[in-house]
Amino acid sequence: MKLVILDRDGVINKELKWVENPDEFEFIDGAIEAIANFKKAGYITAIATNQSHIDRGRFTVADLDAIHDKMLKELRANGGDIDKIVYCPSFDNMIRLFIARALIITILVVNQIRECY
Repeated sequence: MKLVILDRDGVINKELKWVENPDEFEFIDGAIEAIANFKKAGYITAIATNQSHIDRGRFTVADLDAIHDKMLKELRANGGDIDKIVYCPSFDNMIRLFIARALIITILVVNQIRECY
């Protein structure tokens, strides 16, 4: 299994102070093509992102879903896709660090198990 895990803000989309609605989401030049190339090469493609503004009350999970829906629609229209999006809504840096490490460890373990079969 080939796997790529991408951050979102500043990696595939232009980083603003806050991306709070779909209209503010804009891909970085070349990001759509890069993700499409990962998919063509057989990679499972995932995004792991911190979205602390949910915990801060700046927007809701439904707002985040709308942003991701726009992102996925544009990717799919151009030959790309994201297989899984995971996010940490916590404002607490220690919780965010713990969740990020737990997600990475889980993905690595699953990858190792699949390679055994």
